Amino acid sequence: MGGYRSMWHALCISGHQVPRNVVEQLMRELDPEGCQIRKARRLRRRTYQVPGPNHCWHTDGYDKLKPYGFPIHGCIDGWSRKIIWFRVARSNNNPIVPGLFYVESVAEYGCPVKLRSDCGTENGVMAALQCEFRSSSDAHFLEHPQLTRELNPGGHN
Repeated sequence: MGGYRSMWHALCISGHQVPRNVVEQLMRELDPEGCQIRKARRLRRRTYQVPGPNHCWHTDGYDKLKPYGFPIHGCIDGWSRKIIWFRVARSNNNPIVPGLFYVESVAEYGCPVKLRSDCGTENGVMAALQCEFRSSSDAHFLEHPQLTRELNPGGHN
């Protein structure tokens, strides 16, 4: 027997209108073992730990509103979840724009130990600035973990 969502969907397709929470409750009563097995295989969230404030900043752009003239770029501190910047710009494609946001924020809050981002071309200036500010021997610009492993196998960031 599948999960309550697939059962609810099958009921909807066959023309039976039953609230999803009713289907879930009945499934728990009729198949408690199956519910436990499915629950055990559920993805567990990991805890995210950062040593302290200003240790790791996370930055990304959001292009969904770009067709309407609102490309958004933001950055948060990984420890405090403080919004470092959340800005609308004319372009997210120009790497100087997020680079300027980064420089302004470093001037205000200090330079983070690590800067984490995806591998987008718009992050190149920030990466170079992070390396320069932290010196090349202590530079930490972290990209998407999977891509980092592909680009730098066996090495460290």
